[in-house]
Amino acid sequence: MMLNICKKKIFMNKDGIRSSEEIHIYKTIHYLVMVDPDAPNPCDPTMREYLHWLVVDIPEGTDATFGQEITSYEGPSPTIVGIHRYVFALFRQSGRQTTGAPGWRQNFCTRDFAELYNLGLPVAATYFNSQREGGWGGRR
Repeated sequence: MMLNICKKKIFMNKDGIRSSEEIHIYKTIHYLVMVDPDAPNPCDPTMREYLHWLVVDIPEGTDATFGQEITSYEGPSPTIVGIHRYVFALFRQSGRQTTGAPGWRQNFCTRDFAELYNLGLPVAATYFNSQREGGWGGRR
């Protein structure tokens, strides 16, 4: 559920009304996590889950650009071997809270992160597959 309240603020100067603006207050906000569970390669995922992106405070009904980027986006870069899955998980936040940036990207654990910030289960998730052009090997 999203609560979108619009309030008008009117600024006055000696000549009268100068301008007005809308302020949106959103009740529901989200975390977005993007990971590669197959890093560095699907046959030996020693860096599972590699964190590609972490955005918090995303107002419902908007996109990630409206949130606060905690870990900058790093695009897919699968190794020469195998097909990698890239997973997006969206979690509902109970409210705004301070979120620390993970110390490293490799071996990030989405479950531990969700537990640390009391996020519960994802409200949405999706994934896509990627393979380096000219790469070989599939999922084993």
